[in-house]
Amino acid sequence: MAAELIKTLVPAHCLGSIWSERDNREREYLAPTVRDTVTQDNTVANCILVTCLGDLSMTAQDRARVVELWVCVAEECRGLGNFSSLHTILYALQSPTFTRLQDTWGQVSRESCRTFKKWCRREQRVNRELLMQHRQEATSVLVTTERACQGTQERQQQQGVVPSMVTFFSSLELLEATMVDYVEGNVLNCRKWNEEFKLMEEIELFQEAANLYTVQPDEHIRAWFQAVEPLSKEER
Repeated sequence: MAAELIKTLVPAHCLGSIWSERDNREREYLAPTVRDTVTQDNTVANCILVTCLGDLSMTAQDRARVVELWVCVAEECRGLGNFSSLHTILYALQSPTFTRLQDTWGQVSRESCRTFKKWCRREQRVNRELLMQHRQEATSVLVTTERACQGTQERQQQQGVVPSMVTFFSSLELLEATMVDYVEGNVLNCRKWNEEFKLMEEIELFQEAANLYTVQPDEHIRAWFQAVEPLSKEER
C-alpha cells in the first residue's frame, strides 16, 4: 500500500509544505498525494497502538508479546526494503504512549529490546544511506527504460524499495522555514531552488525504485488494516 502511494505521489505537491498546514481550510484539498502518504503512515502507527492498547483485558505480558511482534515486523520490513513501514513502526514504538508502559517494556525479551534499540540508533542514518545505495540502481532503471529492447529484462532483475518519505518531507519543511523564495527584491533564491530540485530529483528516482517493488499484497491483512478504528485520546 505504501509503495502504491509513493508511485502516484506528485513531487510538485511536496513543495511549499502545503500538506503541513492542517488548520488552513483554504489549502485543505491541496497536495492530496502527500496527504495520502502521511495518512498511510498515521494509519500504520494507529494499528500498532490499537493492537497494544485497544483491549483493556491485556496484561503487561500480553502487550510485551505484541511489542515483540512489531519489532519482528520492523526487521522483516527492513529485509523487504520497506523503509517506510520500518520508520513508522520505530517511530510509533518510541512515542510517549509506549515509553510510559514501563511494565510492558520490562517484560519484552532482551533480544527484541536489543534489536529495537539497534534500529532506533541506526534508523535515521540507515534510512538515508541505504536508500542512497539504491539511487544508482534507480538511475540505471531510468536509463534502461529508454532502451526498449533491453529494458524489460534488466528491469526485472532490479529490486525495488519503499522509501520513507519523512526524510524528504522534513528536508523540504526545513528549506521552507529557513530560506526565502526571493532575495534582494525580486531575485529568485537560486540556492533554495537548487536544493528543492535535488530533493525532487531524488523523489522521482525513488519512485522508480518503488515501481519495482513486487511484494504480493495480502487481502486479509489489507481488510484488517483498513477496518482498524483509531484510539481516542483517552484510550491512549
